Amino acid sequence: DEPFSPETEYSPKIYSGSDGRVFELREYIKSCRSTGGTRIKACKLTHDIKLFTEWDKERYMKGVAGDYIACREDDTKDFYIIRSDVFDKTYVKD
Repeated sequence: DEPFSPETEYSPKIYSGSDGRVFELREYIKSCRSTGGTRIKACKLTHDIKLFTEWDKERYMKGVAGDYIACREDDTKDFYIIRSDVFDKTYVKD
């Protein structure tokens, strides 16, 4: 239940290509911990998305409803998609 509030220049957002709306993700991302000890912030997707990362603005990662958008707690610019079946096996709520 911890809020996501890193001090970064990059604010995670999803842009809707169909209607141009912008969705801020900070209020939806929750704290999680991987079974291996790495802490992440993650949010379960309710819609399909294309995620353009800070590191590759030309190609995107595809996420479908039920998957998770996540970033490492120690690198809040590194956003990525985790398939739901993988997330359920490798992460537990903090």
